Amino acid sequence: MASRFARVTVSVATTVGICLGYNSLMKIDLQSNEYHFPLRSPWDYNWDRRSVESSVKPMRSNSLREKERYERDVIEYQPRAVRNIFLVRHGSYLQNTTKLLDSNGVAQAELAGKHLSSLNLPINSIVWSTKPRATQTGQIISKYFKNVSTRGCMLLEEGHPETPPEPKTEEEWEPSPSSRFIDGARLEAAFRKYFHRAEPSQTEDSWDILCCHGNIIRYFVLRSLQLPIDAHLNIEAYNAGITWIKIHHDGIVTLESFGDTGFLPYHLITLYGRHCEGHQL
Repeated sequence: MASRFARVTVSVATTVGICLGYNSLMKIDLQSNEYHFPLRSPWDYNWDRRSVESSVKPMRSNSLREKERYERDVIEYQPRAVRNIFLVRHGSYLQNTTKLLDSNGVAQAELAGKHLSSLNLPINSIVWSTKPRATQTGQIISKYFKNVSTRGCMLLEEGHPETPPEPKTEEEWEPSPSSRFIDGARLEAAFRKYFHRAEPSQTEDSWDILCCHGNIIRYFVLRSLQLPIDAHLNIEAYNAGITWIKIHHDGIVTLESFGDTGFLPYHLITLYGRHCEGHQL
């Protein structure tokens, strides 16, 4: 299965490099012409507030009985499974009031569904944003999976992180601070709902699919890797691209691939609905 995502290895490395090295963090020694990056903060193992230490009742005394109780609880509350989340950006869509997928978008969603199905993974659920373009993408993908739970979720609708991008961009429509304030809370609520380590009762690795939007996917990736959120516009998310995030039982999170489009023919690789002419993918 890893070979299926080999084509995006370079893009993953580039993405993480961009996140760590954008201009606001980079310092240049003009004399030696060397680049210096500040050290990151230590990894927060309890980022989802589900670590064993935060789940087990603390010892009330140093008695043997209390120590034995605590050790039993540690074993009982220890997660064992890995959670895998596929984030699929919606397909190309019509620029009118319906915001439904265009012909390219339908073809992209079909191929994404076929590709995910070909992996022969035990998909547990498919959840999509309630925006029409994401809902349609999710429903098309769900055709390739039988007896899998499906539902829509308003938390996954498009929005902007509360933190403005850095470096600054010249968007045609720049969201207001109040809009970012409202959207930011929703994005964080969505992250806390869907991104966390497995419950202790989960014995097998799980696989879930979230069909949503570029800004949401970028936020989830940076947030789960504990990287600066203001780098979100340094990352491009192609239509129907598949991002794979793995949440390990100990709280470590790994980005296995970002925006994989290796299953799409060249003419269907689009960004914001436009064909990516000149891009070497």
